[in-house]
Amino acid sequence: MVGRTVPNQTCPGCSAKLEAATHAGPGSPSPNPGDISVCLYCQMPLRFNDELRLEPLDLEKLALENPESDEEVKRVVLTMKMMESTGRMRVPKGK
Repeated sequence: MVGRTVPNQTCPGCSAKLEAATHAGPGSPSPNPGDISVCLYCQMPLRFNDELRLEPLDLEKLALENPESDEEVKRVVLTMKMMESTGRMRVPKGK
């Protein structure tokens, strides 16, 4: 996994300050328009828009357009929530 700086912004779900993204799949390690992300703080699925600003990901639309990506996003969110609840993932303090 490769970490990359992204434009400073806040999560539309929890208002946490977001300034980096971790690349966890094939393709370019830098975020591109349309790439999917998940907020580390609240686990909200997000998508980079044309200006690389994060906006909420429409999971219903994703399920219709790309069922495989939809299932992967749901698995990632569930895994993050389980890891946080069991103490295996520590969410940084000071959103």
